[in-house]
This record gives sequence, structure tokens and C-alpha cells, in this order.
Amino acid sequence: MTEITITKNERKFLLLLKEYNSLQFHTVENKISREIFDSSARTLDEKKYVDALFNEQNQCAHVTLMPKGITFLLEHPKAKNSFLTDNRKWIIGAIMIPILIFIGGLIFKLFIS
Repeated sequence: MTEITITKNERKFLLLLKEYNSLQFHTVENKISREIFDSSARTLDEKKYVDALFNEQNQCAHVTLMPKGITFLLEHPKAKNSFLTDNRKWIIGAIMIPILIFIGGLIFKLFIS
């Protein structure tokens, strides 16, 4: 499974979309800028989280959540990225194993001495 991360602007956009179910810019123009609205709609559309329709001026005219976006929001209600993703699981081995070996060595030395 590929790891997909959500940017701060995409997070804000997804939370608005979660609140309104479908969006047009005029409904949220006091909460988000046009540039962030359009760029977030475009990138989330590329990630298949939303279905965005764009006009001739390349502005997002309408956007709705797709099943992948709904699943993401159900798993992450605050639309935050998980820290422990597939690409970061090596942290456990790279950090925890040496720490456990060190602690084990200290305990061994205390009981043998």
C-alpha cells in the first residue's frame, strides 16, 4: 500500500468538506482562500480523495468527497496523518532495539557484579 500524506492546507480543506459534504468556493470563502481551495481540490482530486470539477479559468467549481476520502476521514476524524506509516516503521527497530539492548546490558552488569 502506498503512503499518502495530507498537507496542512489539504487537511483544512478536507475538514471543511467533511462539514459541508460538498463544496463550492462561495460557501466557504470566509474560511479559506481561493488559492488554497483550488490547489487543495486539485491535489486531493489527483489522490482520488475528492471529485473536483474545474471551470475554464482552472478554478474549482464544485467538489465532493469520494469513497477514499470518506474512508480517510472515518479513520482520521481530524484529518491528521498517522505517524507510524509503512515507511516509518523502521524507527522501532532503529531506535527501540538498541535501547533495549543497552538496558538489558545494564541489568546484566548489575546482577553479575
